[in-house]
This record gives sequence, C-alpha cells and structure tokens, in this order.
Amino acid sequence: MNKASTKIFLFPGAGSFGTEFSLLLREFRPNISVIRYPETDEQLDVKEDAIFDKYVESCVQQILTSNRKRVILLGHSFGAYVAYMTALALDQSEVKISQLIVAGANFPTDNDKSFVPPKNNHEVEAYYNSIDCTLLDRLSDEEWRELTFSKTVRELAALSSFYNMSYASVSCSISALCGEVDPLTCDDKVSRWADYTEGDYAFYKFACGHFELPTHPELLTVVKRAEKASHKKLI
Repeated sequence: MNKASTKIFLFPGAGSFGTEFSLLLREFRPNISVIRYPETDEQLDVKEDAIFDKYVESCVQQILTSNRKRVILLGHSFGAYVAYMTALALDQSEVKISQLIVAGANFPTDNDKSFVPPKNNHEVEAYYNSIDCTLLDRLSDEEWRELTFSKTVRELAALSSFYNMSYASVSCSISALCGEVDPLTCDDKVSRWADYTEGDYAFYKFACGHFELPTHPELLTVVKRAEKASHKKLI
C-alpha cells in the first residue's frame, strides 16, 4: 500500500451495501473502499437526535485508520450527506480531502423536511417504487431484500437528525451529479452545493435515473479526473 497515494472512499445510499459501485471498485482497486455504516443496536445506542453523528464518527474513524493523507469522498443519495458531514469533520484533521463528489442529492436545506421515513417493509417498497418502479425487480432474493429493507429503514430514519444539523462550507472542491430522470433531485437544488465549498465547483447531469448514477460510465470519468488532479497535487 502506498500511503502517499490518494484513496477513494465510497458512501452507499440508504439500504445499499455498496455493490452499485462495482464499476469504480474494479477500476481503482486497491486504492478504493466502500464505507461501512453502523449496523447494530449497540453501535447506534444514542438519542435519536444524535444518530447521524454516529454514522459520521464511524466514517471518520475508518478513513483515519486507513493512514492515507489524501482522499476523495464519493457519496450517493443518503451517502452524499454522510460524505459531506464526514468531510466537514475531516477538515479538523491532518487528512486532506482532494474532492467531495455528491451524486443524486439536493443540498439538504432544499429538501422536503416533512419527509416521513418508511418504517416497515410495505412503506419501503412504496418508497422505492416512487423513485424507480423497476428497482425491486432486481432484488429477487427474499433474504437479500429483507436485509436491504431493514437497512433502508434504519438509515433513512437517521435523516431526521441530519436535517437538524447546521451546515458549513467544506475546504475541498465539490462535484455535484444528478440524473435527468430522478424524482429526488432538481438542478437548482443540486446546484446549491456550490455555496458550500471553499474550492472549485462542478455540476454534471447524466442521462439516467437515480439508481443508475453509481454505475454510469460518465461517473467513472469524473472520478478519474478527480484522482488525476489529486495526484498532481502530490507531486
């Protein structure tokens, strides 16, 4: 392992275990890892308004223990918000964030705060169908679907505490991405990320839906560009 090289950390969306990043994982191994969120009741044994903090603390610890001095953070949907708050926390450390890439996520101040997270399998199914009615057809294995649904409930519930947090600018540049067919985002709300960076900002829109963003070939191009820019700073 070259500790001087840039490492990419991937933050999955709610309910995901990171398999949607398979294209990126193949391309950038071994300098890429999927972040693991807290899963057990013991790990999340805090007051409801502090749950999101536990996600961020876990992510920061995973990155610090990697012993990399320069990183790229890429988050999709729910994972974009975890990546953003992780970036803010890492600004107080010796780790240098080359770029924060947020995919499929409005800036949080522009989200509907009246959103009620799903609390059971029926509500999770309705939630996913409202975004992409073909998604669940790809989750044919019942055991895998049950794991996905329970993970979705747990992670979307954490958004209530996230929406009550204060937001600040990150020191790194931000690239914000959205799909042309994504009911969860719109261009002007995604573009609000530009107001929360002290570095450069770029906006990309791909011809895809919400769940296709992590596998879109143009995302690979964006990450390659970010890695190349980070490498130049190391030289």
